[in-house]
Amino acid sequence: MRKQLQRWVTLLGSTCGASVTVALDKRELRLQPTVYYHLCSDAMYEAERAGMGGFCHGLYWAFEAPPETIPVLSIPVLEFLGVVINLIVFGPTLKRLLAGNPNVLLVLRTDALTAALTLPAESQRSPLLIAAYQWLRERPEFKDLAAHCLITHLFGDANPYSDCLSRGKWEEFFARCRQIGVKPVAMEIPFPC
Repeated sequence: MRKQLQRWVTLLGSTCGASVTVALDKRELRLQPTVYYHLCSDAMYEAERAGMGGFCHGLYWAFEAPPETIPVLSIPVLEFLGVVINLIVFGPTLKRLLAGNPNVLLVLRTDALTAALTLPAESQRSPLLIAAYQWLRERPEFKDLAAHCLITHLFGDANPYSDCLSRGKWEEFFARCRQIGVKPVAMEIPFPC
């Protein structure tokens, strides 16, 4: 940082003005991603039923919460868990892809504003969200992928595949996949999830 500041001061002393970006050594900058993988997740919570689902370029998973867990769950917790489980389920596949090209950005897409804001800020307040986040941080998949992740908020209508998965709308999900020419591949949810 000092080297960059010194280069900028030198440039300012010899010109009428210079942007700070001119002083940056391009070798010190992180390269722009050349590949983007979008990991979409969604959750659904009703009085008697709750579910989650995730979708990543044709790979998918879905989980219906056991009825006995519904009283302790909430939609923010389920949405956050959806993001967490996405990283765990798709982690091994993404790690193999990263080995071939480390210049990848993994875009975690969720329609839950709570998850989109609290995950990068590490500002969870709910005991269940804190426990899920601490568990995620200890997982090798997260340790391998965290530097490549960006979480973004999207509105529910922009998340049709995961929305179908979380609600168990299988006919609609497979029809949507056919529309975009994707043959969906079910992923196993690891036992720890």
